[in-house]
Amino acid sequence: MSETFSLSLTDIRPTEIQVLNGPGFGGSKKLDERIKNMLAASIQIFDELARATAVIAPVSVTDFKKIYSSPVQDQIPTPVSRIYLKAEFIYLFAVTIGAGISARVNVLFEKHDFALGYTLDATASAGAENAAAFIVDHIFDLPVREKPADRSARVLDYNPGYCGWHMSGQRKLLDYLEADAIGIKLN
Repeated sequence: MSETFSLSLTDIRPTEIQVLNGPGFGGSKKLDERIKNMLAASIQIFDELARATAVIAPVSVTDFKKIYSSPVQDQIPTPVSRIYLKAEFIYLFAVTIGAGISARVNVLFEKHDFALGYTLDATASAGAENAAAFIVDHIFDLPVREKPADRSARVLDYNPGYCGWHMSGQRKLLDYLEADAIGIKLN
């Protein structure tokens, strides 16, 4: 039983500090006017184009094992392989901020506006992280819960490519969620 929902721009909009603390900027030290203007422009474009949508579904430990397992994955114990067996509940989710921002980044690169293209891409990454964090922060309030959870429980988010979860897990995760319904597709 998956559910699709939209997220508010105010819940996912990245701050300049978040963008600057991401890869490639080196933090928010002294900024010249050009960087300040690019940050402002990228956040404005983000506000115009971001369409955050998520799909979420509860999954049993048994079903998660099927999604998580693979010939590559099962060779080495990982943090996820040790933790999910102890979970009180497991949700799988995927979130997108929409194709519009990626399309704009591509156009900027095609026009050789690499600085703004990179800054917008970094802004989009920070916005996507905010969207995932919003879902994690509000997991107890989601209507797909079958029974109330102990609100003192810790919520841990793991993604294919992190904590030992092999990237091959993306396909099974997205297939389980039917994430193509919100525009997420693997190349």
